[in-house]
Formats: sequence, structure tokens, C-alpha cells
Amino acid sequence: MRERYFTPNTFGFLSELAASNSRDWFLENRQRYEETVRFPALSFISDIAADLVMISPHFLAFPRKVGGSLMRAHLDVRFSRDKTPYKTNIGIQFCHEMGRDVHAPGFYLHIEGDVLKKAPRGYAKANPLVSDLKRKDFIAISPLSEQSVTSSELLPEVVEQFSRATPIMRFLCRALGLRF
Repeated sequence: MRERYFTPNTFGFLSELAASNSRDWFLENRQRYEETVRFPALSFISDIAADLVMISPHFLAFPRKVGGSLMRAHLDVRFSRDKTPYKTNIGIQFCHEMGRDVHAPGFYLHIEGDVLKKAPRGYAKANPLVSDLKRKDFIAISPLSEQSVTSSELLPEVVEQFSRATPIMRFLCRALGLRF
């Protein structure tokens, strides 16, 4: 049987964090963060590494508490109007070996509460294709339900979705002169 990484408790934690986003609340609930967010995310990152290599050996999975594929929980509020100190989502990035920058090609898993249900399902048919050439960023989105995220099928589902994005990732890497 496959491992289940995230549970309904993960979404419960994220919802409570969104409602009580303060340093004091987070410190009181630090152990819950470790158990329901950080540890499962690091396990997921570690487990997907071999599958990611099969998609492309040039995208990296770093299961580290700091400086790895798991994005930090703290927000930089220095220049923001929103002074809430913590992100209310789980961000996991798999960067290209040549670009540990958010703008370089990479795979990304974003886990958040109700936003999952509101994610866009594709381009509006009214937009002409030429408008795509004006874009500065190219993003392929494949929404997952909370049920998918909390199931034991999360890893193969994410691998399947990343595999489906291979054509655009290959194109982006080629356009930037990077190996795919």
C-alpha cells in the first residue's frame, strides 16, 4: 500500500492558520505544523525524486527543512501591505539544475484549502493565441481535489501530471538553452 502524505488534518491546520495567522498561534501549534505539513511534505519530496529523474534528470528534489524543495512557511512582510507572517499553503518546487530561481523552468505543487476548488481550468476561448506570445510566464495548471491530495494516490497522480507537462517543460528548457 502506498503512503498517504497529507491528511484532512493538514487542511485543518492550514484553515486554522488562515484564521489565526500570528506568530504566537504558530509557535503554539509548531508541533502540528511539523506533523501535518513539514514532515509529510519532506517525505513526499524524498519519494518523488526517483520519478522526477525519470521525467527529466535535470529537475531536482531536495528534501531539506531549509533551502530545499519545500518553500518556507514564513512570509516576507517588509514591503507588503499584508502583514500576516505565515503562508497558508504548502509550496513544493522542483527546480531545474541550472536555475534555483522562481522564474526558471520547474515543477511546482501548491496545496491550499478552498483555493483548490477555484483554480482555473484552462484558457478562455475568447483569447486569441497570439496573446500567449506576450506572456512573461508560462504556467500549466492541473487542479487536484482535497480528496486526491489526502489519498494514497497523490504521488502517482502528481507524477502523471508532471509527465503530461513534459512538452511545455521541454519547450521552455530549449528556449532558455537548458538541458531537458
